Amino acid sequence: MKRLYFISGIVAFLLVATGCLKEEDNIGNGPRAYLSIVNAGLGSPGIRLFTDGEAVNETAVEFGGSTGTSTNSYLKVKPGVRLMTIEAVAGQPALDKNFSFTAGKYFTLLQYDTFRVNSAYLLLTDDDLQLNDTLTNVRFTNLVAGSNALDLILIKNGDTIRVANDVDYFGMQTTVSKSFEVKFYPGTYRMELLSETGTVLSSEDVDLAVKTGYSLIAIGEREGTGERRPRMMLVAHQAF
Repeated sequence: MKRLYFISGIVAFLLVATGCLKEEDNIGNGPRAYLSIVNAGLGSPGIRLFTDGEAVNETAVEFGGSTGTSTNSYLKVKPGVRLMTIEAVAGQPALDKNFSFTAGKYFTLLQYDTFRVNSAYLLLTDDDLQLNDTLTNVRFTNLVAGSNALDLILIKNGDTIRVANDVDYFGMQTTVSKSFEVKFYPGTYRMELLSETGTVLSSEDVDLAVKTGYSLIAIGEREGTGERRPRMMLVAHQAF
């Protein structure tokens, strides 16, 4: 099954259609769109994205990883209508669909659910990078397969920030935010992912910087161990 969810607003879901006309690329070193790629697909090999047959990421993104750097995951892509191809196995595309990348806009593409050859569950968000200049900015997505609702808290000097409360697995949600709506002072925090009963599923220290957006993504599966254990990904987003 090939699925692509596109989040153009807070609650809008569109299945991108095939068969669009391709726009000519005459921009040279002109405007660009920006794309972050996240691999949260259980059991997935490294994934690569191609637009019109050209690799966006030369290095495959392994499970639990993202493109770019630890301070900014965005890569530059050509704007216009592009044939977007995802490959987890060389020569076997899991998705071929046309998508219009708008110059100057920011997007995040997440692979989620369980990996299957020649299929992909993908979430594409149109990111709102209106970030606070003096604070850090975060959003939470629950991609833990088979989980009930999850909570996420950040702890610093005895104070607790509740980033997420009773957030369902993405496949059960009716809304997904494109914005980094939780804002607070930057610094080092203890990040804890909690089950519906308050059990700590994962815990780690994270450094969160000023004027940066962070996707805090819960991955793995409910009863998973090793690489499939429930845990957090931290993906940084900054405007170019």
